[in-house]
Amino acid sequence: IPELWLTPAARCLAGEKMESYYWVGFVSGERADRLRRLPQAEVNRKMLLQLDAIFGSTENKHPASDACTGFLIADWGLDALAKGAYTHPALGAHGQRPILAAPEGSKLFFVGEATQEGCNPCIQAAMETGAR
Repeated sequence: IPELWLTPAARCLAGEKMESYYWVGFVSGERADRLRRLPQAEVNRKMLLQLDAIFGSTENKHPASDACTGFLIADWGLDALAKGAYTHPALGAHGQRPILAAPEGSKLFFVGEATQEGCNPCIQAAMETGAR
């Protein structure tokens, strides 16, 4: 799994002690196609092996496997609305995220990675904005 990140990223980077957090893995292209064909349990196993290899020590060789309480796999490639896409910064877009995040009246609120100012746009940003 080529991209891994921790969420909520902004709180983790600020050094806040947290009771729980999420590891997010992002896979695209042909790798995503290959993983899509595997049973979910095998995808889970592969991610935990990777995290154990990164964070394991002589005292605890499997910290991720030992601490993991569950998995959720979202296949954006099969999502009719997302179609596997996510946002990215564009030329001339600096400072536009707060405008996108502003509510329209008192009933329509926008969330998602494109409205998050605190971290690189991707799934962790989308998750964090859903809580606002």
